[in-house]
Amino acid sequence: MNQSDRLFLDDVSATLHDRLKQKLVDDPSVQLLEQDFQDFEVNYSLACQGSVVKVKVLYPFLSEVLQHGLQEFLDHVWQGLPVQGLKAEPQHGLLQFEVDAASLGGDLETRKRCAQLLASTRIWLLVAPLVGCLRWLRNATDRAREAGMRAVPGGAAEAAAAAIGKPPAPICLQVRCLESCWIICKPDRVLVILSISLEDEVDVALGRAFCQEFA
Repeated sequence: MNQSDRLFLDDVSATLHDRLKQKLVDDPSVQLLEQDFQDFEVNYSLACQGSVVKVKVLYPFLSEVLQHGLQEFLDHVWQGLPVQGLKAEPQHGLLQFEVDAASLGGDLETRKRCAQLLASTRIWLLVAPLVGCLRWLRNATDRAREAGMRAVPGGAAEAAAAAIGKPPAPICLQVRCLESCWIICKPDRVLVILSISLEDEVDVALGRAFCQEFA
């Protein structure tokens, strides 16, 4: 896979989604063969035990995102789904969990939703720190609005600034090999800076021309 192929990756891992769909949507009694496969920088391992599917996710930069709210974010995304035993081993870059197909019931849409959300794990790994910053911005904006409404005439701006408080410290993450991401919270916005490593000379030339348009 060359560097530019990543631009056309789907949000959902097609192989993971296909396997989960077989078990969670089509036939909970089917026994999936144990399988390992890769979705760009993430490796997956599936094993089946009765109605339970055991999923292992190997992501080399797990420790980076784990300390910035990944587990809380996954709990929110997977809320209401029969996901059990969520366990992280950051020193090994390993995230593992189980899902019980039998506990999904007969609602076809719920089973489809479960397969879709679990197959999007790579996206959740990448966006969890950003979502945390966006939540802070949303809450800060709400606090500022309420404070401005309660302020005396002429003091709305000062009251809003005091209500927002100090933004979280900038976050620097390595999310892919040779690529880093900086997330910077400001009182009225969240700034995201990405470094992109391109090996193909044509991709480099196109990227430079693209950036010069902004300049």
